[in-house]
Amino acid sequence: MGNVEPRRRGRDKLEKYIIERIKFYNETKRSFEAAKRSFDDEKFEFKSEMDKYFDSLADEDGKIVVQMRDETMSFSKLICQRISQVSVEFHIPKLKKILTKKQQKSVIRKHYQVNNWPGLLNLLKESGVEWEEFLKYVNITESVDTAALEKLVELGDVDKELVIDCSNSKIKTEYYKVTEK
Repeated sequence: MGNVEPRRRGRDKLEKYIIERIKFYNETKRSFEAAKRSFDDEKFEFKSEMDKYFDSLADEDGKIVVQMRDETMSFSKLICQRISQVSVEFHIPKLKKILTKKQQKSVIRKHYQVNNWPGLLNLLKESGVEWEEFLKYVNITESVDTAALEKLVELGDVDKELVIDCSNSKIKTEYYKVTEK
């Protein structure tokens, strides 16, 4: 019986510690969430204002440089840049017309997806399968290996202007980046 009381005291201490730990964690989480909401609001407002005024204040390199005069800072200036992420979509049938068969094999990637696996297996079990019949069970999509295409343009094997005519560029996202220097 003498060992039961010390164990109970140890359990009570542990329970008290864990309860305090849970409370502290919850308060920290609430504080973080409030700070994140505040930051997200400021980020939205900052982007809105930069969208209005950035072009009129940016230098020829597309930057706004802010000199810092405070010697206690570990940096001497802030640099604000607009970052635009661009996506390029290719019109593959049009692109195929300007590429040789060999170039197509290095640039265009085919992706095969079986739509009806049991049907495909039954078809393959039979002899004399025709290609057109086989393709009814397969979905083929194509994509462009942009690195391979860029290499062909770099080597002069494909005209850059013709490639540009086969693509659409869209700005996916645009944001402002502030760095310390």
